[in-house]
Formats: sequence, C-alpha cells, structure tokens
Amino acid sequence: MHLRAKTAFYVLLAAGLAVPGAAFAQATRTLSRHADPSVLQGELLQKLWDRKTASIRVMARRDGVLQSIPFQIDKLDPDGNYMIPTGSMSQQVIDETGWDTRTEEQRARDREKEFRREEKRLEENVSSGKLSRAAFEARKRAATWKEKLDEFDFNDELVFMARDAGDRAGPDELPQNAEIVEVTIRNPVDKTAGWIYVASYPSSPPPLSPADYITYDPKSDTVESKFAVLDFVDDKPLVLEKIIGKDQKTGKSQPNVLDRFKLRITIRPIMFFTLNFDENNVKSFTAGYIDGPVRVIRRNIFWIVIGGIKLPFFPKAIVYFKFYDNQLQGPTEIFNPFNPKYMLREGSMFSGGVDLRTSVYGAQVFTTGQAKPFVIDGKMTPEEVNLASEKEGRPWFAVYKPDEEAAIIARLIFDEELQKKNVKMMFRFEDDAEREDPPENEKGYHYVGYDVDLLTFPKGKFNITFFQYLAFPFKPGDEKHYLDILDNPLQYTAR
Repeated sequence: MHLRAKTAFYVLLAAGLAVPGAAFAQATRTLSRHADPSVLQGELLQKLWDRKTASIRVMARRDGVLQSIPFQIDKLDPDGNYMIPTGSMSQQVIDETGWDTRTEEQRARDREKEFRREEKRLEENVSSGKLSRAAFEARKRAATWKEKLDEFDFNDELVFMARDAGDRAGPDELPQNAEIVEVTIRNPVDKTAGWIYVASYPSSPPPLSPADYITYDPKSDTVESKFAVLDFVDDKPLVLEKIIGKDQKTGKSQPNVLDRFKLRITIRPIMFFTLNFDENNVKSFTAGYIDGPVRVIRRNIFWIVIGGIKLPFFPKAIVYFKFYDNQLQGPTEIFNPFNPKYMLREGSMFSGGVDLRTSVYGAQVFTTGQAKPFVIDGKMTPEEVNLASEKEGRPWFAVYKPDEEAAIIARLIFDEELQKKNVKMMFRFEDDAEREDPPENEKGYHYVGYDVDLLTFPKGKFNITFFQYLAFPFKPGDEKHYLDILDNPLQYTAR
C-alpha cells in the first residue's frame, strides 16, 4: 500500500475506534415494502439464544424514539415442527391418521439414538468431503438439543410485520441495560432499507405493544383482522366459506364474496371405474393453534374417507394455516403412499380453488401473460373458453373489484422436488351462472383455481404451499408488491 494511502487508512481506522458507535450512524427508513411478514430464524439471532422469551422485545425508532412494535416468538422443535399443544384427540383420529403421540422427551431420546447410529457414517462422509463439517454439526445440534419452552433457541421464529420497521438508531439511543441485536431489512429490488432492534432485558423489560393485528375464535373457526373476516365451515377447517372484506375508509363490512372453497378429486384406477371425491369426503382435525399479535397458526390434519372408512392408499396432509392481517399461507405436507403410474390411468385429477358468489359480478380476473382481464358475469366468452394453461409452474391469479379498489391475489407453489419431477399444475377459470356444483351455498359456478394431474404426482412426502393475499387499496399492477414477497424476498442482516 502507498505510504500516503496507508497513513490515511490508519487515520480513518483510529477515528472509527476513537468514537464509539461511529459506524452506527443514524439513518432514515426508506423501506418501500408494506405487505411482507418478517420471519427471523433463530440462526440470525444467536446472541439471544437461551434468553427467556418473556425478556425479549422488538423495537423500532420513530420520531427519534424507540417504540415497541407487535411481534411474537413461535417455537419449533429440532425436527422443524411448531410446538403447539395438540389438545384432546380421540383414539379414532389417532388410529385413522397415524398421529405421532410421543412426548417431546420421547422424541428427543429417539432423535439422539438415531443420530448416534448414524454418527460414524456421517463422520466418514465429512472426511471424504461428501458432507460439510457445518452440516454435520447442525445435525448433531438438532439431535442433541434439549428444548426449553420458555427460552429462545436456534430454530425458533421471531415474527413481525416489515411495515413496522423504522429508522436506524444511534448508539446513544439504545437501552444500556439490555443485550441488543440490530436487524437491517433490505428490499433487493430498489435497495431501500429499514431497521428494528431485538433486545433481551435482564429484568423489567418495557411494556409490549398493545396492538393485536389478528384474532382467532376457535368456537366459530373465524379469523378477523382490520382487512377481513375469514370464516370456515365449522366441522371442516379446510373449507373456507366466507371472505368478508372491510372498507378501509369506513371500516364497514362488505358483502361476502366467497361461496365455498372447492376441493375435487377424480381417481381413475387401472380397473375400469371412476371415484369422485369432494371436500365432504375429507375428514379433518384441528390439532392445536397459536393466536399471537402478528399471526395465527392453526395446525390441521386431513384424510379421505368413504362411507366412514379411511382409504389407506390415499394421501394424508398436515397443513399449518398461517394467518396474517393481510394474507393466508397454507404450507402443506402431503404423504403419498403409492406410485400413481402403477395404479391410476389418464384423467385422474386433483382440483382446488374458490367458487365465488354473484356479489363479485363485475370483478376482473387476470394472471401472468394474459392480454386483458376476464370479467365475472356468469357467461364464458370465447377467449375465456380458450384460456391456455399456465406454463411457468408458479402460477398466480388476482380477482379485482374496481368499485372497491380491492383484490384477492392467490398463488400455489410446489417444492423443488415436485418441480424437478415436472408435476403438472394448470390454471382454470370457469364462469357459468346456471351450473350447479354441490356442495355449495349459492347456485352458479364462478371458479378460479388449479388442476393437478395425479399421474405426474410421485410417491413420497412433499410440500405444497398456497397463498392468498388481501389487497386494499389495489389497482392492476399493484400485484407486484405481493408477488415480490416470494419472488424477491426481503433480506435480513443482524449485528
């Protein structure tokens, strides 16, 4: 290094060391995202491992003052399952679903035994370069970790809404009696940023934020936020039957736009007969829930019955419904016990989507690559009849009501394994005022959803996730804000 340049370098270094916090200058929030939930994994917040969850607060700087913002900590076990009390479960449900009834202590013992059986082989894989040392240590940690329900750890989730991020605080504005992690949130699209501060107090933490963005009533199986009320069929937590939006200017409820979530399965075995199922053939059980100030998580298990008998060769699914004030996420684990190419023939299909009510007449439906929107009016135009299937494998659609400046945006995502196996997923739109399709609450078929060719669906355990966003106010083009949640996710750094 040139002498003059070297001298300048050491002057700057000395200045940085001489002024505590000089590298932590204040900055104004520019973050442009408003719809994203922020879910921070415990790995990002190692400084707070083993801290009591009750001692933790999340704060943002607004108007020059650090303020508590709504957040929650959701605990996961080392297998990656949310630690939700199951509640009472009948022996029939346990038998029909094969539900794992082990306690966490039993699971921990079994995890460690399994790891010890594999430890030597894994060490050999590390030596041969087939497995990284970091991956080995991560598996060992998960296998030997002892969960404590009141402490934050490596795979727990700290959740808040990105729109609550604030300005960057200077060092003199941070509480001196707490351990603090500064988290920077960046939008990779336009490089805007915001900040939050996660702090653990040894005693007397400041009050929590009084805000509660979403509530759940288990008796009526309804979820409510400032944007909408979502109501499920009481004995079928898979089946959503009401989406009642709220006018964002007046707060008044809008007419229900949903007739029913529709689930249709056509099974055509190698033998010459056909089995047709709908959501009435699906049995379900709510195996516990979490109701926090930022999100509600409802754990459900689903399986198929005919004449009260569970069909052992049909898949079962576990769904963690995640409700935020402006969206619903449904990460779903599907266990498919058979290879369809040996059992099924062409025409075996799974369909899932929404049948809308006549209250949406005049609404527009559009999706990627579409020249102009379709209008829901109970009649199919030639363009709608000839609608091509989605090609990119990550389809989405929006139902937009111009008079209310509101929209519902939905998308369905397959995991990487299903994408590699070229599982076929097709967008479908049908609009027929005269068609009846029971079970339903209102005559007419105004359907938007997806079909999956079951012949392409492999044997094994896979993940499918559906997303539904409630967009208010909305105009065409605004869907990018919601699609970016997955396509261009926010980036988080901590120090």
